[in-house]
This record gives sequence, structure tokens and C-alpha cells, in this order.
Amino acid sequence: MQVLLLLQAQCVGEYLVAVTDDWSYLAPRVWANPSVWSFDSFRSALLILFEIVSLEGWIDVLESAMNIVGPDMQPEDNASQFSGLFFVLYNLVGATLILTVFVAVIIASFTRRSGNSLLTTAQRQWQDLRRYLARQEPQKRPRRRPDNGAFDLSRLHSSSCTC
Repeated sequence: MQVLLLLQAQCVGEYLVAVTDDWSYLAPRVWANPSVWSFDSFRSALLILFEIVSLEGWIDVLESAMNIVGPDMQPEDNASQFSGLFFVLYNLVGATLILTVFVAVIIASFTRRSGNSLLTTAQRQWQDLRRYLARQEPQKRPRRRPDNGAFDLSRLHSSSCTC
């Protein structure tokens, strides 16, 4: 015969577990948190909140939170449904915040590398033109003067004025 336990103080001793009709055994009564999560310490609560934002197993935490009746009391199905509202809103705000930070990091990395991520088309064309003009250098003069007279301006002047 199972006794309904409502408070932690009643959770003492052992109870009979019936595996089949003709076989049963005694098991100790244990008052424990769910196996994976707990909001009993700041560290574990922060870890659970991070996992909820990452959308890993948040439904299980949601169901456990909705079954909370009070401190040191046995959980009941859907006892506090408004607790579920916290997790839904937390996911919406958290996902929006994480997405915003993610996009900001990507834009910042593009800006650091090229500086072109937020420029308009006209601004990009202007920057490309400035880079192109900065790369242009005058052609180098030969070190010695050629002997064929290609640079002799006096001959050019005298040969063109044969009037």
C-alpha cells in the first residue's frame, strides 16, 4: 500500500516496490532534486539559465518548474502554470539578446578587417578609387641616357622647325 507523501518531513523510511504481482522489494525514500538541474545554488542556477537560452532541454526544466507547489512540498502536475511563462519570456528575450550580440560580433569583425561592412555603394567606390590612386606611382627614369636621341629635346625642336 502506497502512502501519499506531501511534505519532506514525511519522506523517511522505506516503501514497498512491486515489480510483479508476486515479487516486490523495499526501497529507501529519497527527497532529491531532479537529476540534472537545480536552482539551489547560484552556480547551478546560472548554468541552467544558460542551457535554457541555448534551447537544450529547456522543456524538462519548464515542466519541473510548473510542477512546483512550494518549499519542502511534493510536486504536483501543472501546479504553477505561471512559472512556465517565465521560461517562455526568458527564451524570447535571451534568444533576441544572443542573436543581437552574435550579429554585432560578426559586424565588428568585418569592420576590423576591411572597414567596408557598413559603407554604401558610393562610399565603397570612393574607397576603391582612393586605393587605386594611392598605388599609382610615376614611371622610373632610366639610369643612363639612351644614345639614340629619344630624350634630346633640342633635336626635336630643331628638326620640327625646318620652315
